[in-house]
Parts: sequence; structure tokens; C-alpha cells
Amino acid sequence: MSVNFTVAEMLNAHAQRSRQNRPLSACICLLLIFVRAVINVGTVLACIQCTIARGQRRLHDEESGADMKNIKSIVAGLYLGIASVGLMIAPSHANLMVNGSFESPSVPGGSFSIFTPTTVPGIDGWTVVTPSGGNVIVVDSGLTSGSFSFPAQDGNQSLDLTGDPANLSAGIFQMVTTTIGTRYDLSYYVGNVAGSVLGTISTVDVSVDDVLLTSSTNSTASIAANWQLFTHSFIASTGSTKIAFGNGDGLDDNYNGLDNVVLVAAVPEPDTLAIFGLGLVGLATMRRRRKVV
Repeated sequence: MSVNFTVAEMLNAHAQRSRQNRPLSACICLLLIFVRAVINVGTVLACIQCTIARGQRRLHDEESGADMKNIKSIVAGLYLGIASVGLMIAPSHANLMVNGSFESPSVPGGSFSIFTPTTVPGIDGWTVVTPSGGNVIVVDSGLTSGSFSFPAQDGNQSLDLTGDPANLSAGIFQMVTTTIGTRYDLSYYVGNVAGSVLGTISTVDVSVDDVLLTSSTNSTASIAANWQLFTHSFIASTGSTKIAFGNGDGLDDNYNGLDNVVLVAAVPEPDTLAIFGLGLVGLATMRRRRKVV
């Protein structure tokens, strides 16, 4: 049995009992039509149908003496159900980047591992791009070199874009499934160690679909890797977006850290907002009418 047919039966029975309730019944009908037009989600329709069935049983029970107060409680339950379902289907805002903290594969404790475009296995989720002879390295937090140390910002491992031993224009990228027209928030940490051959600053070039988004520089000097957070937003223009990080340091700088890369959709989907907002507006309207009465 369709939802529309169930609503019609409820309204017909209600109209025969009392002309005073016709405006309220019409509002219920319009509300259901609007929700169905906004989004075709089976969960929402099932919730609405269950609520209507409950109301139908009350209306057809001649002995129950159902009055306006009972009808209002049914409508309030309907509004609340819509808002609740809107929350349940909201996006989780999970990180869309795979292995954003470079924890896989594991590298030897207190050391590092070198990765080139042909290294097998490579860095999970990432593709390494370097000129001939270049590489990047995944560094364990326990690594030290003289008085210098390289703790990760998140987890136990981080990435050094300068590689070992030569500092070339190396980089990494990852393809991420995106929705055209949706805004995404990208965040990441740039690590810097200053002194000797490690240079004075760390600069990471960030690109989206091979177009430079920004160059992020951490200029804080320390002998232990310190991390600076950077955040940027962009609008996806394709269904598969390329997120790339490249070494922006000079040849005399031998450390350029990257860690904790996170990409999330900036806002919930419009369908979810419509359902949740509709439920809240309905509840607010019910509350206002109750105060007036």
C-alpha cells in the first residue's frame, strides 16, 4: 500500500468526524508530499508510514474518543521522526585520505625507509613522484641524528619529502573520490627542524588536480621536529580529485616533514539538511501554537 493512499484514508475518516480538523489534516498531507519531493529515502518513508498507521488506528476507533490533543501528538511525533531520520543519515565527516599519517607500512624503529616510484610495497594509499634518483622517506619517531630528533605529529611515523640523501623535487599524491560542486576542507601539518644541513625552514607545495593551491611554510626553528597546522578549502570540479604534496625546500635543506593529512566534506548534503530542518520547523510551529492556545 502506498504512503499517499494511507494519508488519503486518514484524511477522509478525519473529515467525517470533525470539520474543525480539516486544516490540520491538509497540513499533514502537504508536509508528506514535500518530504517525498525533497528526498527519496526509504527510511524516511517507512518512518512516516509507521506514524500515519498509528494515527489511522486512533481515528478509526469510534470508542477511543480521540480529540484534537491526540491529533497534535501524532503530528508532533511525525515531525520528530523526520528530524531524527535526518540526523541518522547525515554524513560522518570521516577522513577521505587513506593513510594520512603515513603509518603503513611500518618502518624499523628508530630508523626510516626509502620510497621511490617503483618501491614495492609502496606507501599505502599514496603514489610517489620524483625525478630520477629522488625519493621520499617515512621516518620513525625514534629516529635521531646527533642532537636532532624527528617525532611524528600523529602516530609513530611521518613523511620527509626531501628523501635521502639528495634533496630533489620529490612529491606524493592521492586520488580521492569527491562530489562535483561540494566544498572540501584539507588540513595537514608541516614539520621543521633547523640547523646544519637540515636548513632553516620547511615549505610544502600543495596542489589540487595539478593546480597549485598554496605553498605552506613552517619557519619555527628547533632541534626536534616541530609541527605547524595548515588548512585550506576547495570546490571539487570532478568526481575524482588529485591531492598532491611536493617538496618546496632548496637543495641545501635536508628535512621537510609532512604528517596527519585530513580531507573532509565541509557541509552535510542538502537532502539531509532539508529533512532535519523540516522536522525542526514543524516542532517549533507546534510549540508556538500550544503557547498561543
